[in-house]
Amino acid sequence: MKRKRFGIFGKAFLYTAVLLILILSATVGLFVRQFSSVFEAGQKQQLLDTLQPFLNQLENKSDDEIIELAKEFNEKNIYVQFVVQDADGKIIFSTAQESEQTGFINAPVSPNEMPSDENAVFFYGRPSTVASQLNQGVTINSYFSDTSSAFLKEILNNSALLLMLILLISIAGAYLCARALSKPIVSLVTAAEKMSKLEPVSPMRSRSDEIGKLSEAVFGMYEELKDTISRLEDEIGAKEKMEESQRYFFSAASHELKTPIAATSAIIEGMLEDVVDANEYPGYLRECLKMMKEQSKLISEILEIVKLSGEMRQTPESLNINKIVAGLLPVYQTLADAKSQTIQVKIPDTVNCVTDKNLLERVLSNVLMNAVQNSPENEKITIWTDYSDDTHTRLNALNTGTQINKEDIDKLFDPFYREDKARSRNQKHSGLGLTIVKKALDLMGVKFSLENTSEGVVFWIDLPQG
Repeated sequence: MKRKRFGIFGKAFLYTAVLLILILSATVGLFVRQFSSVFEAGQKQQLLDTLQPFLNQLENKSDDEIIELAKEFNEKNIYVQFVVQDADGKIIFSTAQESEQTGFINAPVSPNEMPSDENAVFFYGRPSTVASQLNQGVTINSYFSDTSSAFLKEILNNSALLLMLILLISIAGAYLCARALSKPIVSLVTAAEKMSKLEPVSPMRSRSDEIGKLSEAVFGMYEELKDTISRLEDEIGAKEKMEESQRYFFSAASHELKTPIAATSAIIEGMLEDVVDANEYPGYLRECLKMMKEQSKLISEILEIVKLSGEMRQTPESLNINKIVAGLLPVYQTLADAKSQTIQVKIPDTVNCVTDKNLLERVLSNVLMNAVQNSPENEKITIWTDYSDDTHTRLNALNTGTQINKEDIDKLFDPFYREDKARSRNQKHSGLGLTIVKKALDLMGVKFSLENTSEGVVFWIDLPQG
């Protein structure tokens, strides 16, 4: 059976209590010894001072005179017990109490001998006695009783009560001291056990001693551990998300490539098997060539996404936003005119930004293409700038007459995602335009958003001011 051990509180209380009791015992012993010496010396001195006039009167007196003087002295000093003996040891006079109870009767009493009077002043087992001898051989042995005894008993009783009170206070002090020392340690142990299970723990009360420093160190390590675990979980989650995105990307890319390849293969097989008339070959070949061009464009976009996903070197420079937009606009103006759309640019010539020119042109090209393709006929596309804060210029592109389902907004940046899959396929959308935009803007470290407004859909990006 394993022996049960004291906890930190039990040990601290036991050690402190034992130490206090030992110190108290040594103090009481020293006090008693010193008090006995002082009390005995005081008693003897007081007794001598009381007896001295009486002893002076007894010099050269007869036994009868001694008895008379002794009676007179006894009447005046009833608390002084004494025995008068002649040179032969015969008792000349003894107080009534002592004649019956003491051992002074048979022999002279020296200071080292103990009388048997219950009322005598005892300290360490002996009374404070005084033996005096007159010049004619007469000996007087005396000591205090009654009053001195009662006084000493009162002192001892009070001292005993005081000792018990001091002992109780010492034990209470030992308890409080042990509790004050052990409580923060026990709390720290409890907190450490919760920390080991990664349970939430409240910080301990601030302390300036070593326990406080230890607590701060432990809680500091705990917070650092939680941060490390949180970062690892985030990294694992990001890695899993990236792997899932890669699986989705490759699956979607395979599907997008497989369909036209299968169609092209079917057309060529039909031509080889003479299913198609020879005079129809040019039309089918043009259709195959068209599909191959679309696949070439799709593959180029895929390669661009892969390139943007890696470490691409950037060359930030000061750019005039109006000039960048104006340089790209002619390509998309023709497409807008075909749908009777109006493109309006409201960008001051003085607005500049600092970023990579190639990346910014890729972003704006795809944004303009997306706006033209997704705006209905006879709608308007507006491009303008304003200030998002003191250090960034916000470039906005609004296409009217359209809205995006809230659940589809975030998904539009996923590869090959189409809000209206049937219509998008008919319009030859690859579904990679906004994916390229997101990859480029993430690489540039630029904030962006696609939002619905009361007029239509607005896409904005915050560019560093130049």
